[in-house]
This record gives sequence, structure tokens and C-alpha cells, in this order.
Amino acid sequence: MKYLGYCIFGLLLILSIVFYMDRMMMPDTSFLVTNILYDGTLQIQVQRFVAVFTQIVPYIFAKLGLPLKFILIGYSTSFVLFYTAFYTVFTEWFKEERWAWVVLLYCTLMCTHVFYWVQPELHQGTMFILLSGILIHKTEKWTIFKGVLLIIALLTGLYSHPLSIFPFLFMGGFLGINKQSLAIQPSVIFLSLAVFALFFLLKNYALPLPYYDVDASEVSRQNFQLYWKCFFKLGTFRTFFSATYLRDYWIFIGSFLGVIGFYGYKKAWLSLFWTASFVLGYFFFITCCYPKNVDQFYIEHLYLPMSFFIAFPLAFDILPNLKNNKMAQMTISILFIIRILTICHADKIYAHRVSYMQGVFEKTATDANKKLLIEDNLVEKRHFIQTWGTAYQALLQSAVESPNNCRQIMFTAEKNYFDFAKNKKTMVLMEFDTLNYQKLPKSYFNIQDTSVYRLVREPQDWLK
Repeated sequence: MKYLGYCIFGLLLILSIVFYMDRMMMPDTSFLVTNILYDGTLQIQVQRFVAVFTQIVPYIFAKLGLPLKFILIGYSTSFVLFYTAFYTVFTEWFKEERWAWVVLLYCTLMCTHVFYWVQPELHQGTMFILLSGILIHKTEKWTIFKGVLLIIALLTGLYSHPLSIFPFLFMGGFLGINKQSLAIQPSVIFLSLAVFALFFLLKNYALPLPYYDVDASEVSRQNFQLYWKCFFKLGTFRTFFSATYLRDYWIFIGSFLGVIGFYGYKKAWLSLFWTASFVLGYFFFITCCYPKNVDQFYIEHLYLPMSFFIAFPLAFDILPNLKNNKMAQMTISILFIIRILTICHADKIYAHRVSYMQGVFEKTATDANKKLLIEDNLVEKRHFIQTWGTAYQALLQSAVESPNNCRQIMFTAEKNYFDFAKNKKTMVLMEFDTLNYQKLPKSYFNIQDTSVYRLVREPQDWLK
């Protein structure tokens, strides 16, 4: 069965190359790549240090002077290689296919739009939570090295995202429930939980928190207090059971029902209660914290821990019983292929973002003044999903073929930009900063245009 996992990750790797532009032109990734090239440093946001493991690829490629296209492809593939590395370590080093299957299931059961919005640190930090879990499970004799590795794994997972506490708590409870069959000393589980709790308290109550996490947590808390009583009426709840979402997540929903049915058949009531409580409770929590419809790629990354909760019962309790069943293996393989096809189908949304910007390039290619500030209410949301990050996207997308082709285009709702831009002839305007022509690496962004920005306040048909 492990070779099926390698095949699936191999297919995902191929897709990460085929769709590299659609993945890299999303707001966050284009922002990160641009700043890595401009500053020459890694871009760790709000103390989420786990991003180092994927950002190191574009950073090294830039230091080597590789073409921009290779940097973008390298960054795109680094995410798939990151998860594949954990799958490989669990399979080949720890010799534990069940943990490897948790990795694979977590990366496929729900992951559709997050395949294109690649950088959520919660997604990456969960791998380190799994690393701490397999250390708890498989370590018979603790050494200084393994102790330090466990602490690093716990800290990296904890600092990846405020929601990382839920996967860790579920995993700790699952290991506790199955401590006899997995031959785990309860004291090791309790000690690990205590260490995690200590780190959690220090991070959230003793050390300064990033403003972004503080603001987001406060908004979530207020929303939860306001909306928990009307859960079934919330837009996010209704959207989850819409045709679009069911098409993307029916395998996850079916897996959840299958796990509940399996535990009920086996009369494993504690396991049934633990799994159902986390899946349904977490869904209730996220829905109340985000009551109104948000972009699917964003809400999906918040839903992903639910696939973590289902991956454990599947990998540890159900799949081992099907290991020698050829019909079951064939069914599982077909379901994985369907997930790959679902991911491919979702690309049209993100490919359109790239095509739309390309349309702007082509329509203005012969204009005397090519630097554009465009009011974002002139573009329909279906074209860009979110218009922030368009300045980073335009710079990178235009420079892929040649550093001499750089374009400066930004869709924005900030009216002050229109006055600020009037005298900025050697500055690239960005959403959060300005880039100085002289500091730009010429091998990637060789900008010669010293005209002023042209303000676009009238509707344009960029696609014709």
C-alpha cells in the first residue's frame, strides 16, 4: 500500500509543476516570493517559523541566480515535497505505514483549493504534530536527541497556527484510547500533553503575541458569542452543504460516516465519541467563528483539521483490515484518482486569475503609460477572488519571461494610493510597501519605466 502513497504524491508533484503559475500568482505566495527576491531574506510572518522549510527553496534558488521561472516552479514543488518527506520518513525510517497514511489522507481527503493556496502554515505545522505523535508512539528508549526533536516538533506545530491545538489534542486522546494496542506508556502521553500545555500557556499568556493573531482571535471570539445560537442559519453552514462543496468534499463526508459506522459496528463507543465530538465540535466552532460566506480556499484551510481527525481512524483501525483485500485496494485507488481529478477541476478558478492579468498586459502593451492603478470595484470578484496581491502578481507574472518585461499594475480600493502615486516615478507601489527601483535585483526585475502611474477609474474589458 505504501507505493500507492508514493504514486499519489508523485501525481501531486506533477500537478504542482503543471499548475505552478496558478499556485504562485495567488496573493500570499506572490507577496512572499517578491519580498524574498527584494530583501534577500526569508519572509517569516507572525512567528510561523514552519514556513522556513518551504521558503528555503526559492531563497536558495535566488542565491544561485536561477531564472525566475525555476524559482517559482521550485517554490511550487517544495510544498508537495515537504509532505512527501514526512510520508517517506514515517514509512522508511520509522517503518510505520499507519502514520504515513495519516499524512497521505490528511493531504487528500479535503484538500482541493488549498492545493492552489499553498502556504497556510497550519497545514504545514500539522506535519510536526504528527512527528511528535510518532515519536511518542515508536520511541522505546528516550535519548537527548529524541527529546530535543520532540520539543522542536511540539514548538513548531504550536507556532504554526492558533488552531494547531485541536489536532494535537485529538491525537493525544486517540493515542490514549489506543494505548494498549499501540503499546504506548500512558506516562509518555501525559508528559507530552503537559509539555505542550506549558508551551501553549507561555506562548499565549507570557510572551507577546503577533498583532495578526490577536486581532483574528478577538474577531473569532466575538463572532462565536454572537452566532453560536443560530448555527443552522449561518451562511457558512448552508454553503458547506451546497452542491459545490459536496462535490469537493463528498469523499471526506463519506469517510466520516464510514468511520462512525465502523466504530458503531465494533461497539468502540469511546473511539466513536472522541472522533465524532472533534469533527462535529470543530465544524461547529469554525462555522460560528466565520458565520458569513468566505472564499472557499480560505475556509477550506480552516476545515482541514477535520480530515486529520478522520485520517487517524482510517489509517489505524480501518485500512489495516483492508490491506490484503484487492477489491478494497482498487476502490481506494479510484477514490484517490477522483480526488486528483477534483483538484484539477478546481484549477479553472486560479488559472482565470492569471489569464485576467495577462489580458491587462496585452490590452495595454502599446500604451504610452503602462503603470496602472485600477479601482478594484471595476473588476468582478470572479476574476480575482481577492484583489489584494495584484501588484506582486503583476510584477512576477510579467517578469517570468524576461526581467525587461516588468509591469506595474495594482487593483486597489485605497483611495489614498491615487494621490500618493502621482510623484512616485521610481517606486513600485505595493499593498503594504513600496519597492525602490535601485534595490530591485536587476536579474529578475529590470524596470526602466520612470513615468507616473495612470489612474483607471472607468470600466475596462481586459479580456477582449
